[in-house]
Amino acid sequence: MKKNHTGYGRLAALLLAVLMVVSVLPAAAFAADGGIVVDTAEDTVNADDGLTSLREALAKAESGQEITFAEGLKDKTLTLVSPLRVDKKVTVRLSGQTLEAKYDPESGKTDPLSPVIVAKKGDLTLKGSGTVTAAVTASKQNNEPTRCALFVEEGGALSVGGSVAVSAK
Repeated sequence: MKKNHTGYGRLAALLLAVLMVVSVLPAAAFAADGGIVVDTAEDTVNADDGLTSLREALAKAESGQEITFAEGLKDKTLTLVSPLRVDKKVTVRLSGQTLEAKYDPESGKTDPLSPVIVAKKGDLTLKGSGTVTAAVTASKQNNEPTRCALFVEEGGALSVGGSVAVSAK
């Protein structure tokens, strides 16, 4: 008596197709603990590129989530073109990264007086090891430095722990 195995063949083909689709999905990565993994140093927002920038991670994060960085970004500098805005409770765990604001007058992308990170009605915790750096610019009025790296607006909160340095240069 001949057995019909076509059902098994279809099941195997379906499983193979699902595995192929899953393998090409972006790794935009949710960490095993449910956090979000940043996997590009670029400060871009492009839902179609398959990468997650710090700006995108902050936008995607739900209150209470932790954002970490992919191993390939260890000790890298992330140059930000505009302030990162935090409006929920989120932890960013640095692993040697430098978050740096660069003002390029040619591009007009960044206000030279803008901070690197703004906590507005959000609760930001920076952990691990890394640096948040802002260039210092002089005020047009009194030639005093007017740049800050972190700014907390009313209703916001900021905690810095581990070996995170905040500086202006």
